[in-house]
Amino acid sequence: MFAGCAWAAWQLTLAILSSSGHSAKSPAIVEYRSHEVLVSSTDSINRVVARAIPLLQQSADTWFEKRSCGSCHHQGIGTLAMAMLQERHHVVDTARLRGQAERSLRATANWQERFIIHEPSINQAIGQSYRVLGSVAAGHPNNAMTRAIAFMLAGEQHTSGKWVSYSRRPPLEDSEVTATALSLRALRLTPLSGREREFATRIARAQKYLTAVRPVSTEERVMQLLGLGWAGTPKQALLPHVRALLREQRADGGWAQVSTRASDAYATGQALTVLQQVAGMPASDARIQKGRAYLLSTVKSDGSWHVPTTRTLQAGLPYFESGFPHGKDQFISYAGTVWALMALVSPDDGAPTRALMGRPARTFAVANDTMPDGLTPLHRTAMFGTLAELRVMIANGADVNAASPGGVTPLMAAAHDSVKTHALLDAGANITAAARQGHTALLLATAYMRADAGRNGVAALLLARGAWHDRPLTVSNAGRQTPFTQALLRGDTLLAQQLLDRGARISAVDPRVESPLMLATWNGDSAAASWLLRRGAAVDDLPRPADSLQMTPLMIASEDGVSGIARLLIARGANVRAVDDQGRTALHYAAGAPDRGTPVILDALLAAGAPRDAVSARGETALSMARQFGKVWAIERLSVSNPGLWDERTTFGR
Repeated sequence: MFAGCAWAAWQLTLAILSSSGHSAKSPAIVEYRSHEVLVSSTDSINRVVARAIPLLQQSADTWFEKRSCGSCHHQGIGTLAMAMLQERHHVVDTARLRGQAERSLRATANWQERFIIHEPSINQAIGQSYRVLGSVAAGHPNNAMTRAIAFMLAGEQHTSGKWVSYSRRPPLEDSEVTATALSLRALRLTPLSGREREFATRIARAQKYLTAVRPVSTEERVMQLLGLGWAGTPKQALLPHVRALLREQRADGGWAQVSTRASDAYATGQALTVLQQVAGMPASDARIQKGRAYLLSTVKSDGSWHVPTTRTLQAGLPYFESGFPHGKDQFISYAGTVWALMALVSPDDGAPTRALMGRPARTFAVANDTMPDGLTPLHRTAMFGTLAELRVMIANGADVNAASPGGVTPLMAAAHDSVKTHALLDAGANITAAARQGHTALLLATAYMRADAGRNGVAALLLARGAWHDRPLTVSNAGRQTPFTQALLRGDTLLAQQLLDRGARISAVDPRVESPLMLATWNGDSAAASWLLRRGAAVDDLPRPADSLQMTPLMIASEDGVSGIARLLIARGANVRAVDDQGRTALHYAAGAPDRGTPVILDALLAAGAPRDAVSARGETALSMARQFGKVWAIERLSVSNPGLWDERTTFGR
């Protein structure tokens, strides 16, 4: 009965498409209706899944044997996929699955202080969110760790409603769309008592951002749909995004990560999974069948799929053997394999699975963790308790300046709440205290955004009480920041202007501190970069930190594929001939960067006079780097004197 309802719902969707000017037989929408399709048999899928599961689970265990931390691919998506496979009645080693979930959320000494200062890992909006999604899908209950993750993620939301990815490791860890969708899901899975209304507001703002964003890759199209589905967006409102994703299906039945690459299992598995579980397309649809046929035609005999890595200049995580095939490509191949499996086992009637789209059942209990979190009861109350509880503890003599092993104080733990901050200050909390890495209450307050994107009351209170407005971090996963850069990179330009008016530094006059423009470029934040340049920031960011690679913002934007910032910098007079300490120019970085699917930056640099024949200290030219990494489009454009300009309206152009 449910299958019949799902099919009827999809026929209604096609009718809606037709009534909005898109015929159900239009090639733009139903691209493969007229093609003969090889229908994938259940037996074929079951054989592939049976071979893949032991390989995946063993590799996930090997990962933890060789690494102290979890990964987005093995533990995040991988654990989620195992939970889905188990839900779909495939044979999964339950003990191993539970072990992965438990170990993913296992604490280390003094762990919770790192969540207060937003430093538990790199790029936590993606990494920590995947940590929650995988473990909760496997049946892990909410505990102190998941609550700390939710606490941190809530404050990292940008005023636009998005979360930011400041790592460029495509496709998994590269996009603010991915960061936003995953963080939204993590907040829904991990509610905090007393903050339900706030979280609902944050999710609604993330939903609004995802509705309006323009994706530039299959990863972003998929995560846009997933995030909107997780936010509860009605199916009819998803139709424009569904149509856009369907238009990207290739003649071979697959999807590519970006327009300049071939189809692969990662992009195809993602696309098919969301089309079925978010859009509700049944497996009998010709386009789903065509995609499944592509996956079954490219799977290896061991049940894995090979997906080439996009890592080029920056090596990323040091390579090691995890027991999964495909050598240096094994980490992304692992992720591609689990997405392919999720696509193949998604319910034929288009119904969503609980592991991916619902609220997974808590299938096992975990003992209270005895690992010390580094905090006092007053710290925890400042984070999660009520104002009344905080006042009782202060009245009973709790030390308002007790410091964790890393120097974190209760005032820092309260930086999200102006009323608690006021109570601690009135009780004698030290406003100038700094954690070991340089975090102060003001810096944390400027980094913790209000749910309604309104005035930052905590920062205003701390500034009124005399907090030092320009004190920098000494160590950070995300660069040496100041309250000014934290406010700007969370989108709070009103607070950023107030700090600037108080004397905050706009350029890198101190070699210990990253310049705001450099940080905006690393974050891919075109709006922040434009704001800074309009106020006089140095376009080439001089002087630069003594221990950096001596890269200019233009070099970073060129390597990261952020064309909005790259073109802005060029228009503002950035030096396209500048070299770093390796003798590389911005054109070298554009030619050798991870393939983010666009020649736009290369064209802009060439049009601005970037030297084609510049040779690095290693004897590299931009052309030789493009050849080294097999970037066909870059080779073509660097091999001719006037290649013409790339049309950004082309698929996935930036």
